[in-house]
Amino acid sequence: MVNLQKKSGKMNGPKGKRALLVAKKKRKKDVDSKQMVNEILGKNVAKVNNDLYFTFRSYAHVCTLVWSAHSVRRLPYGQREYFKI
Repeated sequence: MVNLQKKSGKMNGPKGKRALLVAKKKRKKDVDSKQMVNEILGKNVAKVNNDLYFTFRSYAHVCTLVWSAHSVRRLPYGQREYFKI
């Protein structure tokens, strides 16, 4: 929890406090959505047999595949079906 009272400088006025709250909410939303994407991808990866999963890992963009739902769209067409979201 951010202690808004002790912030000094520009953030001290009412607008500054509002900006801090908005930023905090956005951070929480980003973390939540990232966790949700990971859960969805995790469930689907578990369904795929291991050999296939390791061939995915050999692609250069697989790191991003696990972290962002958008990367799924960049997979070659035949392999997309394993990652239905």
